[in-house]
Amino acid sequence: MRSFALVVASSLLLTPAAPALAAPEPPTPEALAAAAAAIRDVDCKAHVDFLASDLLEGRSTPSRGLDLAGAYIVSHFERFGLEPGGDEGTWLQAFPIIVEARLKTASFSVDAGSTVHELELGTDFAPLSLTGSGRAEGAAVVFAGYGITAPEESYDDYEGVDVKGKVVLILRHEPREQDDGDAFAGRRNSRHAFYQRKVENAARRGAKAIFIVTDPKNHEDADRRPEVRWPIPFADDVGDGDFPAFQVSPGAAKALLGGRDLLEIQKKIDDALAPQSFEVEGVRASLAVEVEKVTGYGKNVVGVLRGSDPTLKAEAVVIGAHYDHVGVQAEDGHGFPGQIGPAVKGDRIHNGADDNASGTAGLIEVAKAFAQSGARPRRTIVFIAFAGEELGLLGSRFYTRKPPIPIKQTVAMINLDMIGRNDPNRVNVLVPNEGALARAFESSNGVIGMEIRKMSSRGMGGGSSDHASFQRVGVPAMFFFAGDHPDYHRVTDHSSGIVVEKIQRIARLAYMTAAHVADDEGAEKPKPPTRLF
Repeated sequence: MRSFALVVASSLLLTPAAPALAAPEPPTPEALAAAAAAIRDVDCKAHVDFLASDLLEGRSTPSRGLDLAGAYIVSHFERFGLEPGGDEGTWLQAFPIIVEARLKTASFSVDAGSTVHELELGTDFAPLSLTGSGRAEGAAVVFAGYGITAPEESYDDYEGVDVKGKVVLILRHEPREQDDGDAFAGRRNSRHAFYQRKVENAARRGAKAIFIVTDPKNHEDADRRPEVRWPIPFADDVGDGDFPAFQVSPGAAKALLGGRDLLEIQKKIDDALAPQSFEVEGVRASLAVEVEKVTGYGKNVVGVLRGSDPTLKAEAVVIGAHYDHVGVQAEDGHGFPGQIGPAVKGDRIHNGADDNASGTAGLIEVAKAFAQSGARPRRTIVFIAFAGEELGLLGSRFYTRKPPIPIKQTVAMINLDMIGRNDPNRVNVLVPNEGALARAFESSNGVIGMEIRKMSSRGMGGGSSDHASFQRVGVPAMFFFAGDHPDYHRVTDHSSGIVVEKIQRIARLAYMTAAHVADDEGAEKPKPPTRLF
């Protein structure tokens, strides 16, 4: 196995040295086409081969392998003549995460008036990995359906119920998850299905705690007892971290519902695609959980290409891709969040070639194209390799709170995630229907000529990747996604399955789109979102 330094050095030999950046002049169409042509499939392959190698051990956040990947990206950004955009003049923007959490105490009981249920840890309930410490004594109970607020679906489980100071019981997943219709994302999880979003929604509404039960309608294992996996590999604080979050068994859920039939309630929600939320009369819950957490740091890699226009250079176009993945499969089959399936022939490393060495390769190549274009764009371009995406978009969410160029001056974000599989001539794209991004994309694809499948704001297009962090703060965002495949989050996501021509074509399309937006004098400023969820 070659050393990291030798791998980086050899990969750089495939990338021509960037010329000195020219005096400020908007690029001509000919210059854009020439710069896009500098994005080569051989370089895309070199990036993916290194980032998805066993040396990097699946690039979990945080890890030695992710640090090596970050150093690789930095080496290219430096070579291209970008400026560091991280902390205190460095290339890295560090953000805190919980790397270890130990459960010290946990108790849970339900008072239904004539009966008090003393529930057992590991049989009736288990703290989720993202739980905080906290307690509640004799709190009222509210059943809040799937715990979802989805304005785009005209659906809100919290409409008409007040959960402040109360505990909330919700179902996992989302309505009609086994249907092929367009409700939410059909058979694919939309952004509303994930634990973190559900927990945040309850916490921000003032609830004291949340209990989540597996929805019985579509899951034969719904009666499986909650598992306690402590110490845990990861936990993410919500708010100030003092918000208890539990998984509960169907029996515990029935006690919280005062004996009501959970399956019948779920069927009513799914049949009508309408909430059935209510406060449970005569039932009170008491709980206590204390968790000891150890803080570590994830690291975004940030490079900046300053704009040429005296006024517009204060505004930014962000181009991003997450460079983390889900690490190494634990021997007992349980490990880092997001891992799917067992080891294969002794291989336990989730190399993440498509997810998202492919998008990271595209990001590096787009940065190269800008550096070699011969002229700087009018606006500043910020290139970001995000960490912590697999843990809940942690790196991108942190960036939107502490960007080197203010979010209110960020006119667009372009995200590259899983761009290396399936038909090389076809790509899924989430793009606004109007505005600078829409104009730039239509103009650019007229040159590149890919077959486009436009995504809606649901499912993968709506919030399962880092563009969603920018959408949440009002930044117009675009998302390139090459499509699902059977190796997603499995140890079989190897570089041998990558279609490098597809990475090349999507990266060229992303480059030309970003260049057009960066020079569009009429690009819109971000507008604050009207609702958080």
